[in-house]
Amino acid sequence: MKTRKTVLVISIAVLAIIYAVQLAVTSRSPVKTLRLKDKIDSLTIENGEEKILLSLDGGLWYLGEEKIAAEDSKVIELVDAISSIKSLGIVSRSTAEAELERYGLADVTTMTVTAQKNGKPVRTPKIGKNASGSASTY
Repeated sequence: MKTRKTVLVISIAVLAIIYAVQLAVTSRSPVKTLRLKDKIDSLTIENGEEKILLSLDGGLWYLGEEKIAAEDSKVIELVDAISSIKSLGIVSRSTAEAELERYGLADVTTMTVTAQKNGKPVRTPKIGKNASGSASTY
């Protein structure tokens, strides 16, 4: 009888450890926040043939080569969005043209945003079409 109790207690302990490991592994959120360490000092937004340049000079944001004053609050909102991107998951690892077209990343509607620090690109997200049934974008 003593051996039986010992085996049952050990079995319960092993199952409890397996259960705890499964809870720890499956409860991880697939959402990842990708944050930049450096501050962005210029943005280039390209959509087909159109190109917009935003640059920081003396604490103020300017638009284009002509240095037209930009609305700082809107640009700061854009910089914050580029500096901290939430990834909800991976939809595909394929670089095939068909997969890129499926998510709106291979045609002229693709928007490319290049964030730079001291003239060097630090992040270049490509923005495709909206996901169906949600507020997410590829």
